[in-house]
Amino acid sequence: MADIDGPRDVPPVRRASNSASRPIVLAGIDGGAGSAPVLRAAARLAEISEADVLIAHVVDNPTMTTAAPIALTESTLHCIEAGLFPDVVEALMDTTVRWTLVTLTGNPATELMRLADDHAVSAIVVGADTPGWTSHVRRFSTGSVPSRLAHEQRRPVVVIPEGCARSNKRSKQLTES
Repeated sequence: MADIDGPRDVPPVRRASNSASRPIVLAGIDGGAGSAPVLRAAARLAEISEADVLIAHVVDNPTMTTAAPIALTESTLHCIEAGLFPDVVEALMDTTVRWTLVTLTGNPATELMRLADDHAVSAIVVGADTPGWTSHVRRFSTGSVPSRLAHEQRRPVVVIPEGCARSNKRSKQLTES
């Protein structure tokens, strides 16, 4: 199942009538290089636990660079979703899991925790923070998403290091040894 739900008011994940009690794995993606490994890991976890996957892309409002917050309209969020859709389909094309993609605005950790509560998810899968100065600035202003999830809510959090420049460098070193 490949649905794109609207932003903000996220309806319950659509399910077939015979799967009302299926668990849900929440995958938080940012649309970057680490998104595909996060999606694949969430799909593997969902297959093992016979769950559906709720994919959330949270757009953090860039308030630091402007005097006033930038309002992201519903149509802008739908455009962002449409741009992500092919990458999501490509990452999940070899799986049999049912999934839903939603795009939201706000603080990524806060919104992922809200979705986890609203949908009673079994686990949350996110990518590791990427090294670099822009990541440090973001972490300073909003905090590390994986760290906040691990410390501020009660569900299991799976952090995927793939896609992070440091993990790619380490993987290359290990394969060359």
